[in-house]
Amino acid sequence: MDKDNVNAKFLTTSDKWMAASLCASGIDITRLDKTDRKRVKFYFRYTSDLEIKVGKYHRGELKVSPQELRMALDQIETKIHTDIQ
Repeated sequence: MDKDNVNAKFLTTSDKWMAASLCASGIDITRLDKTDRKRVKFYFRYTSDLEIKVGKYHRGELKVSPQELRMALDQIETKIHTDIQ
């Protein structure tokens, strides 16, 4: 995660699984940076809820349903491979 973006009120990550987990837990992706197709960046608007969920993700404590995770991952893959942002 790119901590420099906290000042810009965004947190970014290139971790697709983290992005999918956050989406499955109710956090929306604000935008994608697909400049480098090998390393897509996911932007999330910084909130205290986001900070809590990212911490839980890193500690292995973020709980999401497998179905929601799969749906979020499918949506992310679609966004990566199309021009939809």
